[in-house]
Amino acid sequence: MKIYILICIKEVNGFFHSTFRFDCYSQSLQVFALGLYPSAAFINHSCTPNMGRMFIDKNSTEFQRDDLVFFAAYSVKKNKELFISYVKRKWDLYLQNQMTNVDEIINSQIMGKQQLKDEYFFNCDCIRCVNESKGELDKSFMNLIKELQCTKSKCQGWLIPSFEKHHMYCEACQMLQ
Repeated sequence: MKIYILICIKEVNGFFHSTFRFDCYSQSLQVFALGLYPSAAFINHSCTPNMGRMFIDKNSTEFQRDDLVFFAAYSVKKNKELFISYVKRKWDLYLQNQMTNVDEIINSQIMGKQQLKDEYFFNCDCIRCVNESKGELDKSFMNLIKELQCTKSKCQGWLIPSFEKHHMYCEACQMLQ
Protein backbone atom coordinates (compact mmCIF):
# COMPACT_ATOMS: atom_id res chain seq x y z
CA MET A 1 0.00 0.00 0.00
CA LYS A 2 2.86 2.44 0.81
CA ILE A 3 4.32 1.99 -2.68
CA TYR A 4 0.92 2.77 -4.21
CA ILE A 5 0.74 5.99 -2.16
CA LEU A 6 4.25 7.01 -3.29
CA ILE A 7 3.33 6.36 -6.93
CA CYS A 8 0.20 8.52 -6.57
CA ILE A 9 2.21 11.35 -4.98
CA LYS A 10 4.73 11.19 -7.83
CA GLU A 11 2.05 11.15 -10.53
CA VAL A 12 0.09 14.11 -9.18
CA ASN A 13 2.93 16.29 -7.84
CA GLY A 14 5.87 15.59 -10.14
CA PHE A 15 7.26 17.98 -12.73
CA PHE A 16 8.62 16.50 -15.93
CA HIS A 17 11.93 17.72 -17.32
CA SER A 18 11.87 17.73 -21.09
CA THR A 19 14.09 18.77 -23.94
CA PHE A 20 12.87 21.69 -26.01
CA ARG A 21 15.78 23.15 -27.94
CA PHE A 22 15.18 21.18 -31.11
CA ASP A 23 15.31 23.88 -33.77
CA CYS A 24 12.27 25.86 -32.65
CA TYR A 25 10.06 22.85 -31.89
CA SER A 26 10.56 21.20 -35.26
CA GLN A 27 10.95 17.99 -33.26
CA SER A 28 8.71 16.85 -30.44
CA LEU A 29 9.49 17.28 -26.75
CA GLN A 30 11.11 14.33 -25.05
CA VAL A 31 10.80 13.79 -21.31
CA PHE A 32 14.06 12.75 -19.70
CA ALA A 33 13.39 13.10 -15.96
CA LEU A 34 10.75 13.61 -13.32
CA GLY A 35 11.39 15.81 -10.30
CA LEU A 36 9.51 16.19 -7.04
CA TYR A 37 9.69 19.74 -5.72
CA PRO A 38 7.81 19.87 -2.39
CA SER A 39 7.16 23.65 -2.36
CA ALA A 40 6.02 23.63 -5.99
CA ALA A 41 3.46 20.93 -5.20
CA PHE A 42 1.43 23.57 -3.33
CA ILE A 43 0.89 25.78 -6.40
CA ASN A 44 -2.67 25.56 -7.66
CA HIS A 45 -3.91 25.22 -11.22
CA SER A 46 -5.71 27.70 -13.42
CA CYS A 47 -6.50 27.49 -17.12
CA THR A 48 -5.44 31.15 -17.16
CA PRO A 49 -2.15 30.87 -15.28
CA ASN A 50 -0.29 33.94 -14.11
CA MET A 51 3.02 32.06 -13.82
CA GLY A 52 5.19 30.04 -16.09
CA ARG A 53 7.90 27.62 -15.14
CA MET A 54 11.21 26.57 -16.58
CA PHE A 55 14.10 24.33 -15.70
CA ILE A 56 17.59 25.74 -15.52
CA ASP A 57 19.85 23.93 -17.97
CA LYS A 58 23.23 25.23 -16.73
CA ASN A 59 24.71 26.57 -13.50
CA SER A 60 24.75 30.33 -12.95
CA THR A 61 25.28 32.68 -10.04
CA GLU A 62 21.58 32.56 -9.09
CA PHE A 63 20.61 29.00 -10.00
CA GLN A 64 21.91 25.48 -10.21
CA ARG A 65 21.36 23.14 -13.15
CA ASP A 66 17.95 21.43 -12.97
CA ASP A 67 16.45 23.99 -10.57
CA LEU A 68 12.76 24.57 -11.19
CA VAL A 69 12.10 28.31 -11.52
CA PHE A 70 8.69 29.98 -11.60
CA PHE A 71 8.19 33.42 -13.10
CA ALA A 72 5.29 35.82 -13.44
CA ALA A 73 3.82 35.80 -16.94
CA TYR A 74 2.65 39.37 -16.34
CA SER A 75 2.53 41.87 -13.49
CA VAL A 76 0.70 40.26 -10.57
CA LYS A 77 -0.89 42.34 -7.81
CA LYS A 78 0.29 41.91 -4.24
CA ASN A 79 -1.54 39.13 -2.31
CA LYS A 80 -3.04 37.67 -5.49
CA GLU A 81 -2.82 33.88 -5.67
CA LEU A 82 -0.26 32.50 -8.10
CA PHE A 83 -1.28 29.75 -10.55
CA ILE A 84 0.31 27.48 -13.12
CA SER A 85 -1.39 25.29 -15.68
CA TYR A 86 -1.11 21.59 -14.88
CA VAL A 87 -1.87 20.43 -18.40
CA LYS A 88 -0.60 21.25 -21.86
CA ARG A 89 -3.17 23.07 -23.94
CA LYS A 90 -3.53 23.91 -27.60
CA TRP A 91 -2.15 27.43 -27.23
CA ASP A 92 -1.83 27.79 -31.00
CA LEU A 93 -5.64 27.97 -31.29
CA TYR A 94 -5.47 31.34 -29.51
CA LEU A 95 -2.82 32.72 -31.85
CA GLN A 96 -4.97 32.64 -34.95
CA ASN A 97 -6.41 36.01 -35.90
CA GLN A 98 -9.77 34.76 -37.09
CA MET A 99 -12.43 33.85 -34.59
CA THR A 100 -13.59 31.01 -36.84
CA ASN A 101 -12.15 28.38 -34.51
CA VAL A 102 -14.35 29.15 -31.46
CA ASP A 103 -15.79 25.61 -31.42
CA GLU A 104 -12.31 24.12 -31.59
CA ILE A 105 -11.17 26.29 -28.66
CA ILE A 106 -14.22 25.29 -26.61
CA ASN A 107 -13.69 21.59 -27.43
CA SER A 108 -10.03 21.91 -26.47
CA GLN A 109 -11.06 23.41 -23.13
CA ILE A 110 -13.53 20.57 -22.53
CA MET A 111 -10.78 18.01 -23.22
CA GLY A 112 -8.43 19.89 -20.86
CA LYS A 113 -11.03 19.85 -18.11
CA GLN A 114 -11.45 16.10 -18.59
CA GLN A 115 -7.68 15.61 -18.44
CA LEU A 116 -7.55 17.52 -15.15
CA LYS A 117 -10.31 15.31 -13.78
CA ASP A 118 -8.65 12.09 -14.98
CA GLU A 119 -5.06 12.92 -13.99
CA TYR A 120 -5.37 15.35 -11.07
CA PHE A 121 -8.78 14.35 -9.67
CA PHE A 122 -10.57 17.70 -9.59
CA ASN A 123 -13.07 19.73 -11.61
CA CYS A 124 -11.64 23.06 -12.72
CA ASP A 125 -13.90 26.03 -12.02
CA CYS A 126 -11.53 28.86 -12.91
CA ILE A 127 -13.00 31.92 -14.61
CA ARG A 128 -11.83 30.78 -18.04
CA CYS A 129 -13.53 27.39 -17.66
CA VAL A 130 -16.74 29.00 -16.46
CA ASN A 131 -16.79 31.50 -19.35
CA GLU A 132 -15.80 29.04 -22.06
CA SER A 133 -18.36 26.49 -20.83
CA LYS A 134 -20.91 29.20 -21.73
CA GLY A 135 -19.29 29.67 -25.15
CA GLU A 136 -17.55 32.95 -24.23
CA LEU A 137 -13.84 33.17 -25.12
CA ASP A 138 -11.36 34.74 -22.72
CA LYS A 139 -9.93 37.56 -24.86
CA SER A 140 -7.46 38.69 -22.18
CA PHE A 141 -6.01 35.17 -22.23
CA MET A 142 -5.79 35.29 -26.02
CA ASN A 143 -3.85 38.57 -25.82
CA LEU A 144 -1.48 37.18 -23.20
CA ILE A 145 -0.72 34.14 -25.37
CA LYS A 146 0.07 36.41 -28.32
CA GLU A 147 2.44 38.49 -26.18
CA LEU A 148 4.37 35.45 -24.94
CA GLN A 149 4.79 33.72 -28.32
CA CYS A 150 8.19 34.10 -30.01
CA THR A 151 8.13 36.61 -32.88
CA LYS A 152 10.67 34.75 -35.02
CA SER A 153 9.11 33.35 -38.17
CA LYS A 154 8.20 29.64 -37.90
CA CYS A 155 9.39 29.41 -34.28
CA GLN A 156 6.81 27.99 -31.88
CA GLY A 157 8.77 28.83 -28.74
CA TRP A 158 7.68 30.86 -25.73
CA LEU A 159 9.28 33.90 -24.19
CA ILE A 160 10.82 33.38 -20.76
CA PRO A 161 12.88 35.71 -18.54
CA SER A 162 16.58 36.15 -19.12
CA PHE A 163 18.02 36.50 -15.63
CA GLU A 164 21.28 37.97 -16.86
CA LYS A 165 19.96 40.68 -19.19
CA HIS A 166 16.54 41.56 -17.71
CA HIS A 167 14.85 40.84 -21.02
CA MET A 168 12.78 38.01 -22.37
CA TYR A 169 14.20 35.37 -24.68
CA CYS A 170 12.72 32.48 -26.60
CA GLU A 171 13.25 29.17 -24.84
CA ALA A 172 13.30 27.35 -28.19
CA CYS A 173 15.42 29.50 -30.55
CA GLN A 174 17.20 31.59 -27.86
CA MET A 175 16.39 34.88 -29.66
CA LEU A 176 16.47 37.86 -27.27
CA GLN A 177 13.23 39.85 -27.41
